[in-house]
Amino acid sequence: MTRHRVDRSADLKTRIRGAAEDLFSTAGYASTSVRDIATAAGVDPSIVIRHFGSKESLFVETVRLHINERNVLSGPLDTVGRRVVQKIFTNPEELVRSRGAFAALLRATDNPDVRSLLTRELSASLITPIESRLPGPKARLRAHIFSAQLIGLFTALWVIEDPVLVNAAPEDLAAAYGHLLQSALTGALPAEPAENVTRAGAPPAA
Repeated sequence: MTRHRVDRSADLKTRIRGAAEDLFSTAGYASTSVRDIATAAGVDPSIVIRHFGSKESLFVETVRLHINERNVLSGPLDTVGRRVVQKIFTNPEELVRSRGAFAALLRATDNPDVRSLLTRELSASLITPIESRLPGPKARLRAHIFSAQLIGLFTALWVIEDPVLVNAAPEDLAAAYGHLLQSALTGALPAEPAENVTRAGAPPAA
């Protein structure tokens, strides 16, 4: 395959993904067809299927861009909570797109195929990366609680639109909610003495 064909293929995928994201955000998953996406992207429906396989896979691909937190999760473990919340407000344009993607995700979860794909993607992009960095026997539980708390914040901000949270200063929200997220990751659990919870890589107490 020539460089020109590779570039053209990448451009087509970007156009299709952008058109799909816009339609899923505004019309919802169920009301958006492959033909609708193809028309908005200016391509034949067969091109959409060739590049993404199915509408379900394309939907997950659009959501993946917004739930992939690997860059944030790879930083210092003891500041992950604050940094994840800060990232939400870093780019205003990305914030708008993430809000639309999350709303589309909630509307699509009644589809079992989509729900299964999203569960796997959430695990691969968010839960597994943070679980692998946590010490102790409760790492898996902590990672899932962390994920649930993060989804709760998205719901409060973008679905319920809690006025106090929506109008809060980003730095205040990052400090307060970041603390809750951090507690899920590295704080002492009720049945786990604080001295047994150590940071990843920290030497055990003498």
